[in-house]
Amino acid sequence: MNKVNICFPDEGTFTLCVYAVIGRSYDGLYCSKTAPVCKKITVGTTANDNYFENGIQIIPNPNSGDFILNVDEGIQFSGLELVSIEGKVIDINSTKSGKNQYRIQTKKLESGIYQLKIRTKQNIFYKSMVIQ
Repeated sequence: MNKVNICFPDEGTFTLCVYAVIGRSYDGLYCSKTAPVCKKITVGTTANDNYFENGIQIIPNPNSGDFILNVDEGIQFSGLELVSIEGKVIDINSTKSGKNQYRIQTKKLESGIYQLKIRTKQNIFYKSMVIQ
């Protein structure tokens, strides 16, 4: 299954349409495409989401690939993944270093912006992180 990450410019309701392209002609033009499948998507945060998002901190940010993840007591942390801007999952070593604190270590990474996918029992959150 192919995965596509989409960033919306702001909160609101958007119509997302996808279609498949089938074949190419000799000059590179598309031969045909399927009918689009469209769905309305509402992007935004609720007060509850803000609580969870603000209750998860990456320290320091920016960092070199080694950092601490602090999680508020009320959040039931269940796991995380580090994802590159290209959508590639990066190997990490995560160890609990305190009651609500996790030490995260990575191998040497290229400088850039990465997404930390944080799973809780309540939801999944993404936080941006800068590797220098």
